[in-house]
Amino acid sequence: MDATQTPTTNSGNATPTTITLQLPDMGAIDVQIVVFGQEFNVQSARLKLHSPFFRSSINWPGRSETDCAVAFRLRYTSVTEEDGTWSLQDTSRVNDTAASQHPLNGDTETEIEAFYLVLAAIYDHPLAINTVDGLVSAVGLADYYGLDEKMFPSWVSSVLAQSHNLQACIHRDCKVLLPVAAQLKNAVLFRECVVHIAGAHWRRPEEVWEEFEAWKVKRLIWIACGRINDKIRKLQGLYHYDHLCSRLREAVPSGHLDPEKRLPEFLYALHYNHCALHRSLFVYAHDLMEELLTNNLKLHGKDMVVGKNEDLLDTFLCAEVEDQDLPWNTAQGK
Repeated sequence: MDATQTPTTNSGNATPTTITLQLPDMGAIDVQIVVFGQEFNVQSARLKLHSPFFRSSINWPGRSETDCAVAFRLRYTSVTEEDGTWSLQDTSRVNDTAASQHPLNGDTETEIEAFYLVLAAIYDHPLAINTVDGLVSAVGLADYYGLDEKMFPSWVSSVLAQSHNLQACIHRDCKVLLPVAAQLKNAVLFRECVVHIAGAHWRRPEEVWEEFEAWKVKRLIWIACGRINDKIRKLQGLYHYDHLCSRLREAVPSGHLDPEKRLPEFLYALHYNHCALHRSLFVYAHDLMEELLTNNLKLHGKDMVVGKNEDLLDTFLCAEVEDQDLPWNTAQGK
């Protein structure tokens, strides 16, 4: 199956395409799982190997090899609970209306994607992650179904580079994804989020302080913003050095930054258009500007130029996160 394929959901008169996952040496495809109309056909041996939930439900006392159906040994159906959450139940024990009698908290397409991601992790199937909501929900499902704590994070790490739709959402949803990245111990995604958050809030990191619960995450954002501001303060201090004044004041005659120019935009113009700041007495200022204009993104947007691209006229992308600063044991992270 193509790694980018996503399930077709019940929109209009469209019929969902059955998704089949199969590995050799894992026996027959003997389990049918229907999640909000989307059918998955899988192997009980694989489910039992990696999920305590399925291991216990498949091995119910009294269940025989011929239970449920001729084609499938087991059938599961998604059922929405009174509190708006959902779970899988044995289809033979679900009445006709139980599966849809309560409203779902959230979106059925998101839950279908999330469940598909969990199955993909169980099968080590290279499926691209398409949405932030799908990933967030899948993290919860992986925990609910009892997947090994390293299995889902390891799988996410393996497919992150090909998940282009998710990558494109990191800038917009970096605050949502940061705690998810920490939970997954995914250093690449975590750093990507920090670069966006610190770059947008370098002036006032306290603006986002209350949006994160974990103290280690709060502290790391504060440190990342502080490092950006340290470089800016050092560069501002150089303005008053006699050997630098004449050159800088050619660009800023008033001694103050043009209010019409944002700082990253100004630094780009100064660094690339006033070449008097080349390797000489001005090497320190040159290097500081180069550091501030660095783009540390590794996924989506890594080719964008700070201070030049329209979206980056007032944003830095130079935040750094050292391994020792990551809010988990890096020996266990990816």
